[in-house]
Amino acid sequence: MSTVPTRTMHDRTHAVSAPARLFGLGLLAVPAAGMGVAAVSLSSPPLAVGACVLGFTALAFVRKHPVWRPPTVIPVLGLYLIGAGWLAVDASVSADAVARFARGCVVATGVSLFAVCELFRTGAEPRRRAGAVCRRLLARTHWPIVPMDSRDVPEVLALRDALREDMSPVVRLMADPRPEIRAAGFAALEDRPHWRINEARLVLNAAKATVEPGVRAVAAYSLGGVRHAEIVGEVAGFFRDPALEVRTAAAAGLLADGGRRWPLVRDAAKAALADPRLTGDGGLPGVAGLLPPLAVCDFTAWTGEGGVLAERAGRTLLEHLHKRLKTEERVTLASDLGRQVFDQTLSTDFRVGLSRLLRKHDLLDRGILDRMTSAEQPGPIRLMAAEILLSDDAGNGDGLDVLRGLGRQQNREISLSIARILQTYLCLDLGLPAAGLAPHSKQAGEIVKRVMMWASGKGIESTVSRSERPTPPSVFPGFDMPVPTARTRARPERDDEIEFGVGPVTGPQSIIR
Repeated sequence: MSTVPTRTMHDRTHAVSAPARLFGLGLLAVPAAGMGVAAVSLSSPPLAVGACVLGFTALAFVRKHPVWRPPTVIPVLGLYLIGAGWLAVDASVSADAVARFARGCVVATGVSLFAVCELFRTGAEPRRRAGAVCRRLLARTHWPIVPMDSRDVPEVLALRDALREDMSPVVRLMADPRPEIRAAGFAALEDRPHWRINEARLVLNAAKATVEPGVRAVAAYSLGGVRHAEIVGEVAGFFRDPALEVRTAAAAGLLADGGRRWPLVRDAAKAALADPRLTGDGGLPGVAGLLPPLAVCDFTAWTGEGGVLAERAGRTLLEHLHKRLKTEERVTLASDLGRQVFDQTLSTDFRVGLSRLLRKHDLLDRGILDRMTSAEQPGPIRLMAAEILLSDDAGNGDGLDVLRGLGRQQNREISLSIARILQTYLCLDLGLPAAGLAPHSKQAGEIVKRVMMWASGKGIESTVSRSERPTPPSVFPGFDMPVPTARTRARPERDDEIEFGVGPVTGPQSIIR
């Protein structure tokens, strides 16, 4: 499945070059330096005190960059005004050439800074810079192969900074016949702090008219920052786009702000999950780790509605929880998930999926396993607990009791799973082939009879002696991760998909896969 880096994972802070940083520090130092030069030339204590005051005040703006743009430039201009006024009211300054030169430098620099401020305030300077960057983009010949990677092109990052107030310079890029230029134009609109509704509508129409899926994905992700409810609803329509990369980008973009717009996209997400044409996606792509608490509640409720919606909602939620368990506080979240495993109001399929998830992260303690083996739990959960117990100890009495109880229920799928467990961990030959078989085949019927004989205490014995039994494997068939023994605990974790639901077990795959 293709993935799109989200803003939380791909948070860009605009790079500041060393010359620009030095230039900003120089602008901050000019008022204090001018007054200091005058103080030294005139041996004036009042001017020296003023230079110190202006210098310490300028330190408050050292971490602000750039200092020549609004809003930072306004208080910086105040420093220039104070310095120029102080030098103007001191009569001794006019009598000294060096002091007059220092005063002129402060006044000239302050006036120039004010002019630059006005250019930014009217938008002329950002438009000029945006036009220059657009010309460089149009002349560029080397582009990333994947359109989504155009978001990291230096010219695109520079253009993004220049388009924060006015996006008109980028319109010609979105109309260019070359897909890489259009992708760069859409990428330059990412992270805009404010969208006018007519601007958002223009970009949305251009995205819908785009034929190339990669370019359309860039546009869908950039539109994720729009706040207008009407536009957000239409952007959420990309959840059902024919291209997977577009569906992924749209979901990641709309939920990248912490999920504050989830109420606006909830219906679109539900419709996409229930769409039978998109079942190949598994869960809703692009949302793992991004779902807000309200969305988690909605997905949990959808797991009980049945059909495609329930299955895909469960897969989405498990993928989300899997990512959270890897990146957040595990103890509190694992405790909540452990309680949900025994929540009778949740669907059995989802509870089994939660058990698999906890098993993958080594969070199934003995207390949870004991509760999973109780008779009040569904068969698949009890079977999973029995396999875990027997994987650690082939002679575990609780695990064997669970298998005997389930083996007498005459359920073919469960009986075939029991046969696989018995052959894997107890080395009993029940005739189950390694490649698996159909549950309704004649051979499956014979295996079910043998499982019932074993569950009833009749003579099914091991094919090898106890001394010849092989050591249990460090990674059991179908497990997502090694059994956490001292020898295997340090092994790296596999990042496999968490299976959802019970489903028929027709071969050597494990129900706790």
